[in-house]
This record gives sequence, structure tokens and C-alpha cells, in this order.
Amino acid sequence: MRLNVVGTSGSGKSTLAQRLSAALGMPYIQMDALYWNDQWQTLDDDTFFTVLDRALDQPQWILDGNYNRTRSIK
Repeated sequence: MRLNVVGTSGSGKSTLAQRLSAALGMPYIQMDALYWNDQWQTLDDDTFFTVLDRALDQPQWILDGNYNRTRSIK
């Protein structure tokens, strides 16, 4: 099973995804943690897409993030 929890900023995506991860025993992936570097520096899209693709290369996961440009990867 693969789930992507989406919603606006502050809507509780991370909280829900973490709780589902714990309840279902599935890996939790936070897109913001993949996208943002130190001091609020971001990855360029090509690098971000590669990092995300690698993170999602597993049979199960719960992903929290609402990055529309990543739909084709998810």
C-alpha cells in the first residue's frame, strides 16, 4: 500500500501521516525533509525528483506532501 497525504499548510498532513505510519507499520516519508536543506535552501527540481524517486522506491510508504509538480513520480 502507498498513501500520499495532501492538504494545505498547517492542515495536519504530517501529524496524520505519522500516525498512520505508526498504526500501519509503514515507512513515513516527509517531502519537505527531502526538498529543504539547511538555512531554507531548496533542491533544484531535477535533484529533488531523483531524491523523491529513490525514497519512494519501496513497496509501501506513507508520504506527506502537496507538491503538485511531483504527481507523475508519486
